[in-house]
Amino acid sequence: LKQIEKSEAYRKEAFYKIFPSQVETGKKQSSTLDWIYSHCQDGRGVVTPRDVIDLLNFARSKQSEIFASQPIEQEFLISSVAIKYGFLRLSEKKLTTYLKAEFPHFWPDIEMLQGTKSEHNKRSLTKIFGKNVNIVIKNLCSVGVLQHQLSPDSYKIPFLFRPALKLKQGKAF
Repeated sequence: LKQIEKSEAYRKEAFYKIFPSQVETGKKQSSTLDWIYSHCQDGRGVVTPRDVIDLLNFARSKQSEIFASQPIEQEFLISSVAIKYGFLRLSEKKLTTYLKAEFPHFWPDIEMLQGTKSEHNKRSLTKIFGKNVNIVIKNLCSVGVLQHQLSPDSYKIPFLFRPALKLKQGKAF
């Protein structure tokens, strides 16, 4: 336990004995730790420990199901399939227990984003929200549903909410 507390290298080594090095394989894909962090981040840049814990608990449960149905030797205790499943469940939970429950007054606007693209600009958001677009953008940025990008009037919906909102990858403009 002391070694875990003292050494970041040891913590990473221990992590990667349990999890694969990447969730999505490929040269340009991020490490599993970075993937989990970026997928748990909201539009304000906040990653809560609870979200990471929930994702990993969902992944652990899925991995148990996989082991039960396919009792073959696995390379890792938690597979990338289980991690992706855990993320999907986290996204659904975050949408219902955080956004819908804690911000019901924003829910009609959030629902309007369902099935759209993951990236928007002011024009595409105006088509969705109409004349109150500036207020809606401000509200959705304040709760982390939208993330303002460096390019003027450009916004992304964070990975965290994309599966639950059934978003399509790409730009709406």
